[in-house]
Amino acid sequence: MKFFLSGEIDGTKPQDQIDKKFQVASDYVTEKLSPILEVESYGDEVAELNIIPIIVKLSDEMEAAGWHKERKLFKRKSHSTDFRLRIDYDEFCNGSD
Repeated sequence: MKFFLSGEIDGTKPQDQIDKKFQVASDYVTEKLSPILEVESYGDEVAELNIIPIIVKLSDEMEAAGWHKERKLFKRKSHSTDFRLRIDYDEFCNGSD
């Protein structure tokens, strides 16, 4: 199974270095999951797993308008999945490697 990890991250506060922290986390997760998923099978229907963490600070108005919602999507025709998962910005920034 193919594995793809990307992210929607908030770059408005360069001092938080969210891009660098996300890259470290992304590399770690990809390194650990890729070998496992290369040999795992979830049947003929699922050939690709796409995970997109969403790490953004939203104003109350943006939150109420539904910006950056989580989603679970299965595309039967392309045999791919797409998961978008919200991660708390402050918790991620303050977390350790």
